[in-house]
Amino acid sequence: MWQLVILRWDSFVLSIGSVLYGIQLYIYPNILQDYKVYQVIREMFDHKIIGAIFILLGILKLVGIVLNNKTIKVLAIRGLLFVWLLFMVAFVITPPPNTVWIMAFMSFMLGLGIIIREE
Repeated sequence: MWQLVILRWDSFVLSIGSVLYGIQLYIYPNILQDYKVYQVIREMFDHKIIGAIFILLGILKLVGIVLNNKTIKVLAIRGLLFVWLLFMVAFVITPPPNTVWIMAFMSFMLGLGIIIREE
């Protein structure tokens, strides 16, 4: 098991991080409602929907890794890339200037690296 964790470290980090991020968005609606950087996201999604999307995709990626199911892994990572890219763009275009987009950019690039290595 530890060998799998070491070999798929990037995938585990992105998956678990996405699940945790989704849980925060799901449990605490004030994050989307009160923070200005989430203005564009708030207009597109309810906090429960976007939180559930992050949770579902993160768990799917973990299941794909554990079962070594390439189809699940491919679908989950592409879904995660989409939502992280969506958040990155939303954070970049939402005033005031902020640094949160950098976190989304790092998550997106981590996912891109996973795809390149075809995990």
